[in-house]
Amino acid sequence: MPFTGLDKARKSLVVSGQRAQVFEIKNGPAKKKYYRLTRPVNHITLDRIQPSEIRTYYYSKIANALMPGIAIKYVQAVESRPKEGIKGHLVSERIKLDRLSVRGIKGAYKKGWKSPDFNAHNSRLVRKINVLVEKIYEKTGIELNSNTVNVGVRPDGTLVFFDISNINRYHLNQYLQEHHELPAKQILKWLELAEKRKRDISRLDD
Repeated sequence: MPFTGLDKARKSLVVSGQRAQVFEIKNGPAKKKYYRLTRPVNHITLDRIQPSEIRTYYYSKIANALMPGIAIKYVQAVESRPKEGIKGHLVSERIKLDRLSVRGIKGAYKKGWKSPDFNAHNSRLVRKINVLVEKIYEKTGIELNSNTVNVGVRPDGTLVFFDISNINRYHLNQYLQEHHELPAKQILKWLELAEKRKRDISRLDD
């Protein structure tokens, strides 16, 4: 069953950005999960300003199927429907980041790109990220968002990306043909659903 009543659940703000606010849920069935509430925009410009929550959800599933842990693990998505008063949101598993990442990302949202904490976070990642993102795209067709405010470092040193910009179907198909151990049929179905921007509640165990 999908999580319901999330707008009424007790939450604490994690970060507040231009496109969304991220909260940690403090009670109920979704306790300790993250709740990403899409900021409302004019429905006419929605496609150009806000990526579809459903697309974000399925892109993350594909990335994690190919490279476990590389992206946020979403467990629910509802797409924004402003005319119907439906607030778009995503629910994800809680991400544990090291202290420098937490301070850096929060610093960027609170004080902007000149934040000393963000500069420390950015300086240790920027060169490494650009090379890694390019290699992953060439290999799999997955285009990870390389902006370091959208990348965190876990306590064990592994990276987690908060946003996937695009997936190239041709490159993805080639990768799946070379890796028969992967559920290619299921992954391509997810990509089709992402491209269709299906408007409903989805769960990882679908």
